[in-house]
Amino acid sequence: MTDYQFDSILGMVDLILAGCDSVEEAREKLAFFRKKQSDGNADAGEAVDK
Repeated sequence: MTDYQFDSILGMVDLILAGCDSVEEAREKLAFFRKKQSDGNADAGEAVDK
């Protein structure tokens, strides 16, 4: 993994976590996106409403 790829990944994680009020909410959002990706149904425009 290059420095650029690593920085890009951290930037995406930062965007996901920015709206979280708790660690548990952050975990739920990350789990949601990981599941969507593994299912092959990832949609960048879809958000988790909490």
